[in-house]
Amino acid sequence: MKAPEELQKAVERYRNGEKSYFDQIYKLSHRYLYVCIKHIVKDKEIASDMLQETYLEISRSIEQLRNTEDFLNWAAVISKRKCYAYLNKTDKLFLSDTGNEGGGQEIFESIADDEEFIPESIMQDREKRMMIKNIIDGLSDMQRMCVIGYYYNEQKQEEISDELGIPLNTVKSHLNRAKAKIKEGILALEIKKDTKLYAILPFLLLLFTEEAQECEPVPMPPELKSLMA
Repeated sequence: MKAPEELQKAVERYRNGEKSYFDQIYKLSHRYLYVCIKHIVKDKEIASDMLQETYLEISRSIEQLRNTEDFLNWAAVISKRKCYAYLNKTDKLFLSDTGNEGGGQEIFESIADDEEFIPESIMQDREKRMMIKNIIDGLSDMQRMCVIGYYYNEQKQEEISDELGIPLNTVKSHLNRAKAKIKEGILALEIKKDTKLYAILPFLLLLFTEEAQECEPVPMPPELKSLMA
């Protein structure tokens, strides 16, 4: 996702030594990162801690960012690494559905992302959107990280493979299994709610983006305010 121009300017000013612009960076980007983190750790308090650690790392590593347009995706990679480390450290990482490392590409490509469109009414219906989000949150940890990376952070499968340190075909298998579970969940909802939700896959980016826009602001922790001095 391309960073808005206002955010790009704030990042450039901060990178040039104008520390006061860190506040602007936080205000313009933290909702996007918080939604990414919250879907992975599924705990608001832990998500806030991971958000703080993410911005501490952003401050330390800002010189490594080559293009300000890429700030959101770059920061999202940092946030997912923090989450991955936390889940590993606390033995909370659920590694089921690792999949077969062979033939992953054929399986992944057999489930297209543009099969059907979600009617506009679905995106405007908070209850149905929440049901879809709950389906996504019900995926395994690795599946959620791959889905967040691929659909929300718009990473390539190869980038997710490098980030998580797992084989490329395993990433494809995680995505395939996640897509299959999402479809299964949607079909169950269609029967239970007597409604037609259609395929969610082309709209995951829109779904996450709207959630970030509606997300309540997370106050900047005191530990981060010192970075503006």
